[in-house]
Amino acid sequence: MNTSDAIDYLQQKIRSYEARMSELQAKRDALEAAIGQTQALLNSAQVLLKDEVRAATKASGADMPSLPLAARLANLNLTESIFEIVNSSPGPIHADQVLKQLREAGKTPKGKRPKGTVVSILHRGVSQGMYDKAGPNLFAPIREREEATSTIGESSEEPISNQPTVQRH
Repeated sequence: MNTSDAIDYLQQKIRSYEARMSELQAKRDALEAAIGQTQALLNSAQVLLKDEVRAATKASGADMPSLPLAARLANLNLTESIFEIVNSSPGPIHADQVLKQLREAGKTPKGKRPKGTVVSILHRGVSQGMYDKAGPNLFAPIREREEATSTIGESSEEPISNQPTVQRH
């Protein structure tokens, strides 16, 4: 094989590998989009199920059975565990409290900055619609948003977004 043949062969291989990379990246992008959509649907279904169970137990007068936190988080990954902690909280919860509950359940994030990991996952959850940001490192269950929306709809006042804002200097 002479030098010219070797160069042609290698250029052909590179084009082949580049084409394969493009195909794989397109498949990965499609999978990531499908995963994101499925995760959002799963999160919504989990919230709805929890609300239905609460409504059913409230209507029957029975206390809602509650497993210890460690048992509820046992088979969940870190993101799912954080979702469970935020959405099972009675109201907004601070990232420090989420980290404390993770530690109590034996789910401490690995790495040099566990709080940074938790805060990052919480912010990603906000952007995916898993829960709402209620303040600095403060996150609220989705039902808080739904309750606020239903309260606004029942109110005779206009929603806050339509009211004039006052600027302070």
